Formats: sequence, C-alpha cells, structure tokens
Amino acid sequence: MSKNRLFTIALGVLLAVSSYAQTNDNQTDERKAGFFFGGGMSIGIFTSDKLAVYSDFDIMKLNAVKAGAYYELPMGPGNLFAGLEGGFASGSSFGGEGDVSFVPINLNATYAFGIADILYIGPGLKVGALGLLGHDKYKVLPLMGAGLDLELRYKYFPLSVYATGGVIAYPTSYNFNMLPTVEVGLRFPRGAFGSGGQSTRQPSRSTQSAGTSPTSGLTAGQSGQAAGTGTGTQPTTPAPVVSTTPPAPQVVPPFQFRSGDSSRVITLDNGRQGLFSSVYFEPDTGVLIERYRPVLEEAGRLLSANPQLKLVLRTYTALFGTAEGRRMVSMERGQFCRDYFVQNYGIAASRITIEPYGSEREPLSARTDDWVSYRCAELIISE
Repeated sequence: MSKNRLFTIALGVLLAVSSYAQTNDNQTDERKAGFFFGGGMSIGIFTSDKLAVYSDFDIMKLNAVKAGAYYELPMGPGNLFAGLEGGFASGSSFGGEGDVSFVPINLNATYAFGIADILYIGPGLKVGALGLLGHDKYKVLPLMGAGLDLELRYKYFPLSVYATGGVIAYPTSYNFNMLPTVEVGLRFPRGAFGSGGQSTRQPSRSTQSAGTSPTSGLTAGQSGQAAGTGTGTQPTTPAPVVSTTPPAPQVVPPFQFRSGDSSRVITLDNGRQGLFSSVYFEPDTGVLIERYRPVLEEAGRLLSANPQLKLVLRTYTALFGTAEGRRMVSMERGQFCRDYFVQNYGIAASRITIEPYGSEREPLSARTDDWVSYRCAELIISE
C-alpha cells in the first residue's frame, strides 16, 4: 500500500472520530484535560547520502506517515500532552537491499505555551523504536528524539495545523546517527487551550409552589363524597390553613478576602473589602508579559471557586501616541484578561467589567520613572 493511500485512509478515520468527539460540550471555556488525535508526515533531512546504522547496512531515505492519540493536561502556564504515535514508511532505501518498509512507534511528550490565543509552541521529546518489515537480519532500530512543536489553533475550530522540527537519533552498537526531521500534520478535536469534557454547571432544580397543598385534591374529593350522601347534618373537615408569612431572609456574611502571593486586600468605595492585583503588558499591545501569568491564575482560581464574586478590570497605557490609540490598546488589554478567565476558568463574561482608562488617569502602582508601570491592568475582585 502506498504512503499517500495510507495517509488518506488514516485522515478519513480521524476526521470521523473528530466529528463524534467535537460536540457542543467542547465549546465550554473551562480549562480541562482531554484526549485528541493527530496525523501527519515526517521528512528526514539527510545531510549526507546515507546513515551508517550498522556495519553492513545504511539508511538512504526515511519519510513516514504517522498517526497518534494523545492526552492533554493543563499544567502551570502551559499544557502538557503525551501519547503514543505509530507510522509507516514504504519504499525507503536500506543498505543495498532495495525498498524496505519501516514502522516507527514511539512515545511523545510535549509542553506547549500559548501566544496570543492562536499560536502554541514548546519543546518535545520522544523515545521508541523503528521496526523493519521483511528483513531477515535486522528487525528493530531504537530511536530517541527532541524538537520544537509549533501549533496554529483557533479556539472555536476543531482542527489545528502543527509543524515539528528537530533531530532523531538512532543509537546502535556500531554507530550513533542523528537525522534532522521536519513533520507537518493536523490535530483534532482541538479548540480552546486545554478545553474538553463537559461543563461543571449544575441545572437548577424546580421547587414546589408554597401555595399548593399536596393533599388539597384529596380533601376536595372527600367533600364531594360527603355532599353526595344526602346527610346534610354531617360536618365537613375544614381545609388546613396555609401560612403566608414569608420566611426570614438569610443573612450571608461578607466574603473574607485574604492576601495572596501577588495580591493584597483593599477597602472599596462602599466600605467593603476587595482583592487588588496588577499585571503588565508589552508596549503598545495586549500581549501579556509572561512572568505575570501566575497573577491571572491566582485570580482565576478564586473566581472559579466563588461564583458570587465579580471582577473589575481597570486598564491603562503609557502616555504615548494618540488618545484614540491609547484607548484601543487599553481595551485590548482588558479583553485579553477577560478572555483568559472565560476560556481557562469558565468565568461568565457577565461577571467581568472592563474600564479602559488609557492614560486619562494613573494606575495605583504607577511610577513616573518607569513607563512599564503604566502598561498594566488592575484586577479588583469584590462581591
């Protein structure tokens, strides 16, 4: 079977699985773990005419199609995914034996970081074996690899495109060969970074109306029966009196905020407590400076665990450019933070308010000798 036909069949099977797996539940913005599949083709870049893996045989060409199943797990500022990959390469040259088929099978682990919610990049490692089909003397060739994974993914589209560049090593007792490779392909179902599974929102339960008595129908039937007997002197049982006094309102104590690693408790204008923190951005953009991502994660965990809390995002810019441009950049920073909480922690957008100030007012932590302190978003969490 040719490589093109095998790749077409594998792609069709994975697309069928994708259409089943990519349901409406995958559109939730909750940051969760999940399975996905991938398929692509790797191309070996031979820097010389051959790889002398054994004393009497060389590899001349090695281009394989492959498919894999992976499990993705949110971890820190990025996502770790790992899985099992298998492939097939027909018509590859091996020594002087003519065409030899190869079956690469390996474990893969990659840690990817998100950039601008569309591009994901990170290092990857693999270890496995290269099986040889139809050769009497050699059956298995061990392999190890390292590379850089680049994935282009849109949060509401089930397919993503990836490319991986790196080096595959084939160690044997005779030699240690390294082959640069480039791999391209598709992954699915994808979507929001780390999303998958089902939403954790619980449906509300309907309550029985307070004015309806469960025995009222029985009482009415008994009264009718008594009236039909003709004994008018027999007294009827009075219906029970239902109290209409509303229950006393439940007093909910105010939420007790505590300072965190990157946040502090403040007093709001209404006299109640809130939690304050700041994150900072690259100049003239809504791109977060990566070392401040833990601040967003700390706020996201608090908001996710306490649905009664709300968030105000006050965003600022340095005093450069036009007023319209500063306001646009300020709004981009607020939208980035809002989308981060919605996509990664399942926070309803209605709980988040953006107040883009640009340079109309100064942040609380502004320093006149440091413009970075103006390129920020202030996170204020309150009830």
